[in-house]
Amino acid sequence: MKNYKIGTSLEIHFKKSTPEFIKWAYELGLEHVEVKRDHDFIYPLDIDEVRKVLKEYGITIGYHAPYRDFNLSTINPHTRTNCVRQIKEIIKITHNIGGDYVNIHLGYIPEYYPENIKVKAWESCIKSLKDIVDFANDLGVKLCIENDPHKPNTLQFGERIDTLLKIVNEFDEYIKVTLDVGHAHTSKLQISEFIKVFGDKLLVVHLHDNDGTVDSHLPLGKGNINFGKVFKALSHYSKNLVFLLEMKKLEDIINSKKVLKELLKQI
Repeated sequence: MKNYKIGTSLEIHFKKSTPEFIKWAYELGLEHVEVKRDHDFIYPLDIDEVRKVLKEYGITIGYHAPYRDFNLSTINPHTRTNCVRQIKEIIKITHNIGGDYVNIHLGYIPEYYPENIKVKAWESCIKSLKDIVDFANDLGVKLCIENDPHKPNTLQFGERIDTLLKIVNEFDEYIKVTLDVGHAHTSKLQISEFIKVFGDKLLVVHLHDNDGTVDSHLPLGKGNINFGKVFKALSHYSKNLVFLLEMKKLEDIINSKKVLKELLKQI
């Protein structure tokens, strides 16, 4: 792999506006930021200012749709409509600031629900995506589906390779994939198999560590993920990727960047 970007995710608890974080990332030598939409509800978004700062520092940007209080697979039609509306709003924002992609989670339903309700949730998921993908494509914004972390007693359509693959096959060229390595570790996925299945669709790789039981977003090397094996699997794909450090503390990003630089020597 010859071309890639290293970036990081903006979290609300970093206490930085989007322009401030872009400058911080630039000073750290990063090339990309991913903003969680909930951040804009705390630090009001100035699209013109963000566009200006991105251009000034030569950094690219992606957006992450809400994950909490949000469900594209809900069986409540009113909630589903609201979630789709919000995704379209995020796609517009991403387009207006010259962003690359919008990252989404497919949604969920309690595992103990009867099969007919699970089928209804799946149908809601497909309907939501049908409402979104053409809209994103028309504006030239890529739509990335991210794999989910394990949650007890919950059926998540983005957690397993088979359900993710059904979605990718359903929408084909309209969909890209975000591999969240930490999430995959909690879900006991074979990450090398995930990369093999979705290699041509991969656009973003979220990087953080954990012990395999909790999605703790630790710095790289502070859990038990075999990142060497992950990057060896990624080395078979020559596509451009965004490697995104997704940590809870700014100092964790700084330290993890050093680890990532060593891992990237493998590809």
